[in-house]
Amino acid sequence: MTEHAQLDQIRDLIEDIRIRSTGAEPPRPPQGGRRGDGDDGGMESRIARLEIAVEYIQRDIVEIKGHINALRNDVSGIRTTDFRITFGAIITVALGLAGLVAKGFGWI
Repeated sequence: MTEHAQLDQIRDLIEDIRIRSTGAEPPRPPQGGRRGDGDDGGMESRIARLEIAVEYIQRDIVEIKGHINALRNDVSGIRTTDFRITFGAIITVALGLAGLVAKGFGWI
């Protein structure tokens, strides 16, 4: 078997695998001498699908931004609450220590 015949067998095998895996013929380049423009007659439908996909992506981004803003508001609320609790605890401890010092020195 020549090398050319072996290459043809390999190409046929690869083609058979593609057809079985995708269930359809793979796209072919346009015939008739116009090469390189990429339009095989389905350009409009492909562009429409891309436009729809971009719309979904934009909608998802808007939704994600809304979730981020909600989380940001929740986090700032938690920070304020945590600060108030911590500040209250510090004041309580300081007053308690001041009371112990005053009692230790007999001021109270």
